[in-house]
Amino acid sequence: KVIFQKTISTLLIFALLFHLLPASVAFAQETEIKSDITTTPLVALLVEKDLIAEDALRQKIYRYAEDIQKKLDVQALIVPVAKEISPLEIYEGLMQFYFSGENNDGQSQLVGTVLVGEVPLPVVEKGKNFWTSIYPYTDLENSNYLWNHEKNRFVFQGRGDHEPEIWHGVIRSGKAKFSQRVYELEQFFDKNHQVHSGAETFSKKIFYADFLRQKKVLPKLLYFKYSQWFCKNCLIK
Repeated sequence: KVIFQKTISTLLIFALLFHLLPASVAFAQETEIKSDITTTPLVALLVEKDLIAEDALRQKIYRYAEDIQKKLDVQALIVPVAKEISPLEIYEGLMQFYFSGENNDGQSQLVGTVLVGEVPLPVVEKGKNFWTSIYPYTDLENSNYLWNHEKNRFVFQGRGDHEPEIWHGVIRSGKAKFSQRVYELEQFFDKNHQVHSGAETFSKKIFYADFLRQKKVLPKLLYFKYSQWFCKNCLIK
């Protein structure tokens, strides 16, 4: 079940935080609810705030978070994100979850994040090149890109090993109209739940990857993890 919890934070993005715990539905202040889970991995679902206002879609997002909890044995946190939020605030919030845990408990740590809807993405700068990248949200230790307040974006520093500390996912519709985006997301979450519940199965599986090219650009650790998806009998051409 879902517990709705209000928390107080110096970061605007975490002004409203929804817990997903095996308990009955209740409303409570942060001081009234304490998690009894220790050393637990966290997955932060950063959800476009306007999507949370859609009742049907909101319930499907909660269900998706519960499916993640069961599948990955983690605690899922749903964080509504306003479109005008700065990527810096998102980055600092994820840093807080990674280094300090949920509510700064020191007993949990962020292991992954999923962005749902039009969540602001960072613009990064390296040399004279600029592009949009989710990388700063995942590279949390000795970050290679640091926020430049004058330029209002992340600028390359080259301090770390380029390997992200947390995994990520992005669930986004390409439609222009809000109602169409809501519909497509509802369809996705329904299909995703059918897979998790076993109602939808696939007799054939395919995984396509250009390993020869990716091997040249992927960090060794990521390439090793990538290759673990393949069984012993798989043939790579």
